Amino acid sequence: MNRAGMQLRSMAARNHQDMKILVADDDPLTRRLLQETLEHTGYEVIAVEDGRAALECLSRKDGPRLALLDWLMPEVNGLNVCREIRRHSEHPYIYLILLSSRRAKEDILSGFEAGADDYLTKPCDPEELKARLRAGERIVNLEDKLTHDALHDPLTQLPNRAFFLERLALCVVWGMQRADYKFAVLSVDMDRFRIVNDSLGNAAGDWLLVQIADRLLGSIRRDDAVLRSAEEGGMAGHPEEIGMLARLGGRQIYNPVGPHPRCQRGHPRGRTNSTQHPSALLYRWTGCVHHSEHRHCI
Repeated sequence: MNRAGMQLRSMAARNHQDMKILVADDDPLTRRLLQETLEHTGYEVIAVEDGRAALECLSRKDGPRLALLDWLMPEVNGLNVCREIRRHSEHPYIYLILLSSRRAKEDILSGFEAGADDYLTKPCDPEELKARLRAGERIVNLEDKLTHDALHDPLTQLPNRAFFLERLALCVVWGMQRADYKFAVLSVDMDRFRIVNDSLGNAAGDWLLVQIADRLLGSIRRDDAVLRSAEEGGMAGHPEEIGMLARLGGRQIYNPVGPHPRCQRGHPRGRTNSTQHPSALLYRWTGCVHHSEHRHCI
């Protein structure tokens, strides 16, 4: 799944009380002991008995982000589970711990080369296992934060240009696959915004942008997107502009501020089901916005 299909809101920091973990081991006794130990610690445990079931579980959109994988399992062994998971880099990062009775240096190196993040020899000490899982949680949480920061504007926490281009590409694909799917790109322009910065200071302008962003997020539908690209001064070079990507049809977007007489003359910009590259579509749309006498406003 494309990263732009993830939730638009900020990712909350996790702790082990609400984090899922997969335990994959074909030995019923080992599987049960691991499950009881981890459940007692506070994890939500999903236990499976072979590698194929482990792959299916980890490939789900809401699948576990931590996994304990036995090396020797029927169907697919632990090494191949690691390799298959690492092949799909578009998924959120999964921290993989390989379990094995093999202690040779060559075997440990093989586990890491297959994509495992850690290696534990059986039987593993419960306290050592918990400590290594806590390290895995830190890695997962850091990965989530880095992904969020890379795809969101630091001021408003709205998705940024990179996120928006991925989402736009996804909409173009959907438009090519479904004749009834249409979407529009809109520019939300805050008139006389620079007066706020000039008269009250940048802090007041930042506060206003955050309030407007919050209202827009509370007004859009689930499959719409709102963006602000701070590093480039807004959607098309202006910090007072926020972009919107909206599907046409269905429930109308709620007006979060109220009607404005000039809004009656506006219309969605960049309506298209074109096969053009998303960057080209966005460039054409921004040019259309700034060369048109009609502007969207709130």
